[in-house]
Amino acid sequence: MPASAGTDDTLVVIDSRSDVAAGVGLSRVRVHNGDQLVVTTRHRNLRKLAYNDHFTVWVDTRTSHRGPDYVISGGLSSGTDWATGRATSRWHTRIDPLDGIGTCASGVDISWGQDKARITLGRDCLGGYEGRVRVSVVAGNADVTDYVPARKTFTDWVALG
Repeated sequence: MPASAGTDDTLVVIDSRSDVAAGVGLSRVRVHNGDQLVVTTRHRNLRKLAYNDHFTVWVDTRTSHRGPDYVISGGLSSGTDWATGRATSRWHTRIDPLDGIGTCASGVDISWGQDKARITLGRDCLGGYEGRVRVSVVAGNADVTDYVPARKTFTDWVALG
């Protein structure tokens, strides 16, 4: 189980350095639940021209049903894009560019030199929800997949700050 630490509105999860040795493997995930939801991922060795490298951040906002509520997914290499959408209780995406969630204020900034990706979701990406959240992060490529904290498992809850 990864180690966790943080304040009420910020959580940092340190992932095992030995579970996935590939460049896309996650080493650290930081979740900040403020005006925007900001998920910052650290990787072993991100590559600018690794066209199969990708990420998915699943966001859970309520315990009344199993699984995530929202999702953002995209590439981790130069020239790739991302999409936001709703999630199903079975961990599938429903990305509809005509849905308000599909056109929400989101961003992905990648620093290959620092092996870091900064993923931001405006409150409109969460259906206007303003409360505690928990996330599950996946990063991978055609050969490996890394999960934080684990496959189809969420971090602890992070309060709105």
